[in-house]
Amino acid sequence: MCFSNIMVLWWRPRASLVAVKSIVAQFSPYQSQTESFRQFLQWIYSRRAVASNPLVVLRTKVLHDERPPQIDINFSDGDKLVLKTQNLKFHEMKEFYEEFVVPKNKAIQLAKEAEEIKAFGKLKKFN
Repeated sequence: MCFSNIMVLWWRPRASLVAVKSIVAQFSPYQSQTESFRQFLQWIYSRRAVASNPLVVLRTKVLHDERPPQIDINFSDGDKLVLKTQNLKFHEMKEFYEEFVVPKNKAIQLAKEAEEIKAFGKLKKFN
């Protein structure tokens, strides 16, 4: 592993799990193409990422057959994202995840802000 790869692993923005309901990661540790999969799991299962949504269910299944590694991500709105990670690098998985998740996180944040404004307006009317 060269120095640039170490720096890429060290400097990663945190994952956001606000819109995520559950994550099921399954892989066989005996396959040779699981390094980027493990890096993605480390990024997703980080303490700061889990703090963004403490209700998220994180599950890892260790397989003993030759099935390719796969990550199933279920969102709170019912959507599902399946990452088949056998030939993907960490940054490719991360970019695909963020491309799918960022709009959902913004929508949830806007909905929460709208609820707070409505709640503040209701309290103000009763005073």
